[in-house]
Amino acid sequence: ALPICITTSIKSFAEMIFLNNRTWHIKLDQSIIQAKNVILAIGAEPKLLPFPSLSVIPLNIGMDSTQIPKYIDHNDTIGVFGSSHSAVLVLRNLVENKVKNIINFYRSPLQYAVYLDNWILFDDTGLKGPTADWAREYLDGNLPDNLIRVYSNDENIQHHLPKCNKIIYAIGFERRLNPVIQDIGHFKYIEQCGIIAPGLFGVGIAFPEAKYNPVGLLEYRVGLWKFMDYLNNIMPMWLRYHI
Repeated sequence: ALPICITTSIKSFAEMIFLNNRTWHIKLDQSIIQAKNVILAIGAEPKLLPFPSLSVIPLNIGMDSTQIPKYIDHNDTIGVFGSSHSAVLVLRNLVENKVKNIINFYRSPLQYAVYLDNWILFDDTGLKGPTADWAREYLDGNLPDNLIRVYSNDENIQHHLPKCNKIIYAIGFERRLNPVIQDIGHFKYIEQCGIIAPGLFGVGIAFPEAKYNPVGLLEYRVGLWKFMDYLNNIMPMWLRYHI
């Protein structure tokens, strides 16, 4: 007969994690639960830059073609920081909504995913699908009349940013503030296997797997399917790595 697996779901806020008597304790709002193994999947938030005088449109709104019209006006001049897949989605939405002026501040050239025989170059960072097609046509091709792209250095920021009345940051993500892990302080995870400490692991956008591609470039595997694939591969190791 197959073993019976009993799962209990608790919805609460984890304030602290600490180790006692070879067992992890998780301090919740009104109780403490114990576990031999703990997986942190705490997520991440879009990074921001310190330009407080500007009205910031959240990245998730900028990427949503159905929501962005509620946050913009045709007379806006909007600055967009970034050159990633999310930044290109934002630029496309603003162009198609006919914003008066768009200024794209970028630090690196656009990257495109290249489909090879049995792997994909820039699989995790490169533009794909319709977004890549649009970028080739309108960013690396003929820029729309209402869009300019400038290298994001101090001189260009000082010159162009005062023209903007709104801004969208698409410059990556940073790990959400995790529960305090007592006696560990500022911790790091092993990027190839997600181990933080014995019995304590991280997964998801806050703790992505780092993996070298066939040409030796280190990439961070992000995306729901990749997180699931990573978990399937790494879980047998995690189950053995406890105190």
